Amino acid sequence: MLDPRRIFIALPLAAEAADSLSRWIKEFAKTSRLPLRLVDREGLHLTLIPPWYAETKEIEKIKKLMDEAAAEVKPFSIILEQVAYGPDARYPRLIWATGPHSAPAEELRSALQTKLRGSRIDIKDTEKRKLLTHITLARFSPESAAGLIKEPIQNGKIEVSGLISGISLMESVLSPSGARYETIHFAKFEQSA
Repeated sequence: MLDPRRIFIALPLAAEAADSLSRWIKEFAKTSRLPLRLVDREGLHLTLIPPWYAETKEIEKIKKLMDEAAAEVKPFSIILEQVAYGPDARYPRLIWATGPHSAPAEELRSALQTKLRGSRIDIKDTEKRKLLTHITLARFSPESAAGLIKEPIQNGKIEVSGLISGISLMESVLSPSGARYETIHFAKFEQSA
């Protein structure tokens, strides 16, 4: 590859839901002793297809496939109910908001994987596990948090729901201070009910 970019496909949150989660994590960070790297409001998303590397010419093909897939989907909501340490509570490295399984998101992920594979886009392995509804709010180094995490997050219950109106092709730009996310393309869902 001449110009590989680290990309992934995500469900961006509606503004109200993103604002709510952003406020929650900022308040938590004020009282936490954890060395948190907060995900900025614009970076809050639910990952459908995890990162892989693609060339710029391949990205144009991916955009078209995303537009095709989005045209077949109606907007749907996701619900977030809990904030916890993740992805493994015994050895955490992030704080995330989780919610019940979303069948529409799962179906969309499957359709996207099929379209991408059918067009010979190499997205690594097709994900077969059930899609976990989760949004990463903050990250931390497990080593730097040793001894600071003793029990579940106090008041970890939240009530956030948001309408998902499309899918985003995102680029993950890695740096020593953490990943920064940029939207490359947004494919809007069909709007009729």
